[in-house]
Formats: sequence, C-alpha cells, structure tokens
Amino acid sequence: MAYSQVTRALASAVAACLGLAPSCAAQETAPKKPPAEKAPVAAEARHYDEKVRPFLTHHCVECHGPEDPDGDLRLDKLSQDFSDEVSRKHWLRVLRRVKAGEMPPKGRPRPTELEVRALSDWIGAKAAAAVKPLVVDVWPGKVPGDDAARIGEEKFIEIKTAPNVKWLTNVTKPTLTVYRPAKDKDTGAAVLICPGGGYHNLAWDLEGEEVADWLNSLGVTGIILKYRCPRRPGDVKGEPAPGPLKDAQRAVSLVRSRAKEWGIDPKRIGMIGFSAGGHLVGSAATNFGRRSYQPIDVVDKASCRPDFGIMAYSGYFKRKDKDELSPTVGTPADTPPLFFVHASDDPVSEVEHSVAFYLALKRAKIDAELHVYASGGHGFGVRAKNGPCSGWTQTCADWLRNRGFLEDASKP
Repeated sequence: MAYSQVTRALASAVAACLGLAPSCAAQETAPKKPPAEKAPVAAEARHYDEKVRPFLTHHCVECHGPEDPDGDLRLDKLSQDFSDEVSRKHWLRVLRRVKAGEMPPKGRPRPTELEVRALSDWIGAKAAAAVKPLVVDVWPGKVPGDDAARIGEEKFIEIKTAPNVKWLTNVTKPTLTVYRPAKDKDTGAAVLICPGGGYHNLAWDLEGEEVADWLNSLGVTGIILKYRCPRRPGDVKGEPAPGPLKDAQRAVSLVRSRAKEWGIDPKRIGMIGFSAGGHLVGSAATNFGRRSYQPIDVVDKASCRPDFGIMAYSGYFKRKDKDELSPTVGTPADTPPLFFVHASDDPVSEVEHSVAFYLALKRAKIDAELHVYASGGHGFGVRAKNGPCSGWTQTCADWLRNRGFLEDASKP
C-alpha cells in the first residue's frame, strides 16, 4: 500500500474515533457516529463537548509515538478513560506537540491560544481526577460526644423524593476527602464542602463530589467533610444536630494544621455548604470563639475559624414562626465574609432563613452578600439548569475573586 494511502487510512481511523466532519478526514471514508454516552458526569461532559471535542474536530489532531506506532489513538475512548498510564501519555504527548507547534499537520489551521488553553485545562483536570483523592480521618480515635452504638453500617441509600442523588448515611467515622486541582491552576485556596441532607444523610455526589469538581476548575482544593449522620438519640427534632459542628470545627483546624504539607494557604481556607450543610457552615463561621468539644491534641491549637463561607438554600437560621435569629448562629465582630444563595420558591428551606441571617449580619456591619432568585427550588447544587439560579456559581466565583481568595500569593 502506498504511503499516501496509509496516511489517508490512518486519518480516516482517527476521524471515525472523533466523529470528525468528512472535510477533515480522508474523503473516501465516512466518519462513524460516536456512541451515545451513558450518564456522563455533567461538568466533565460539558467541558469535553464544548471545548475539547470542537478543538480536536476542527484541527483533526493526530499523534504518533512508540506506544501506538500506527497512529490510531482512539481519542474518543481516552476522553472517558484517563486512568491508565498509556492513556495519560497519549494525551500529554498531544498537548506537548500542540504547544510545540508540531500539530496539527502542515497545511491545517493552527489552533488559537484559547483553544490550546482549553485542551490544556481539560488534560490537567483529567490528570488530577486520575489520582485517587486523599482520605483523612477527622478524629484520631473515638469520636467525641457521639452516641453511635445503634447506628448501622455506613451505606448509600436511595430516596424516592430525591432521585439522581447518591445519598450517604450511617456515618460514624467522619473523614476528609481531598480533591486537588491541576498543578498549573492551583491557587493555594481550599474549601471544606458540607453536603446537605437534613442532618439525616449526605448528598454525596450532588453536593459533594460535583462541588469539588467545580472548585477544582477554579484552582481551589475541594475537601468533602463526611460529618456524622443521621441524627443521634436525644437530638431535638426539628433543630440542628449538635454533633456535626464538632466535626466541622475539628475539620477546619485539621486542614489548617496540614496547610504547609498540602500546599494550602492557611489564610484562605473557606467552607461551602448546602441545605443543612449550609447551616453547618453558618454555625462554624460564627461559633469559632468557643469549641464545641474539649481540645484533644496539637491539631486543636490551629484556629477553627474559616476565612469565608458560602451557604446555598440553607435552613435553621431563624427560629420557628419568629423573625429572630437562631441561637445556633451569631454575628461576632470577626465573622468572616459570607455569601448566601437561595431561591424564592424553595419548598424545603424557606428563603427567609437566608434573608434573616443576612439582615442580622448587615446590622452588625459584617461583610455579607445575598443572592435570591425567583425560582430554582431546592437542591440545585452546582448542576447547570435553564433557570434564574443557573448562574449562581459564576456569581460566587466572582465574589471569591473580588475578595482575593482566588489569587495565588506565591506567584508574581
């Protein structure tokens, strides 16, 4: 077979993998329609579909190397599986050759700086995701103040009223799961993530893993706090469970004590929480003056005050049937900057909870920002939706940036 025929055959194979337009591939072979993806992670799929695939499609990127002498990369497969070493090498080689100007092949349009950055960001995110996150115990031994004798084995459950959410319950051993951003995007900031679930369960994916992914896209380390749940015997029904505050305060001190080891700025450690997890953030952000447990080791010498707090569709901020602030939160003078987001039509946590807390902070002249949307319901997390509240994550990112929390002080 002639060299030109081999080249055309290889181009057709790559085009078939990527779903390229016929104009980018050998004319005699029609591109194959890529198979439908099965419930991909929303953020990853969106980033790939909107930035990476159009880049590859437009420039018909080819890559040749010792691992694949024939040049057939199966890039569509690599987009979904970045966990093996061969796949990582392929993608890193693609990026290296694009940056060096060695691809796309001669005669094809050169990628713009924006397109190269898009490919670089995606590869960096995939590389970071390929590394298993660090999991650290919050407590060194017995969890203080916890009556967990009758709590069953930790497990994931399904809740009919909240489908498409992975619910975790029966947590008796609180942990931190650390998700790091790509090294070239790391700002040094970190955020503890508190999933919601009424202090009964934890929305592990919706308000945990997906939030960590969003934070990583901003160059922020996302740390999911797996705090104790469900409620323990003796907890007052309808009131916040007291145990999770112990876990949250300890978690802030633990992250700060490991800041140097983890490459985190100890002055840019914040919290984000959703629903009951939002209340936990508000409680931790205003009760740092007194620990809810007796200090047990050197970790507790580090401050448990978060440097900022983000609360989404939270409850428990006001007393029942009264326009008074709940005693579980307060307005001390050195309360960190706080950001609230809520939807007016929330059927679970009334918007008045966020409004009441915000107004109390405003009266105390504390830095706070409130965003109330006409609709959005409850439990929208960071998932993109076609509604008024769909842009809240960008608004929040701007808030973080304007206050300097996304600025890497170690870089010139």
